Amino acid sequence: MISGGERIEQVAFRTVEDFNLYARQATRVQMRFCYCSTMNECWMRDEREKDASRVYHEQPTCPQRSADDFIDNDIAEIDVTARETQ
Repeated sequence: MISGGERIEQVAFRTVEDFNLYARQATRVQMRFCYCSTMNECWMRDEREKDASRVYHEQPTCPQRSADDFIDNDIAEIDVTARETQ
């Protein structure tokens, strides 16, 4: 649970080089996340939306996770540098 005014770190980089690698590719990343208040009001932010008025919108519930959802940065250790040089 996140209280009003509280912040969480969504993306963190271990080194400046890691950040620079991400920054060169940042336009390829689109985030989608849903959250609900303690009053059961749910909101979606979906950067994949073409209609700017729909990027951030209220909805009845948050969708169930699919097998394709990226869940945990700690278990997704990928050697991005090796991929970039291929």
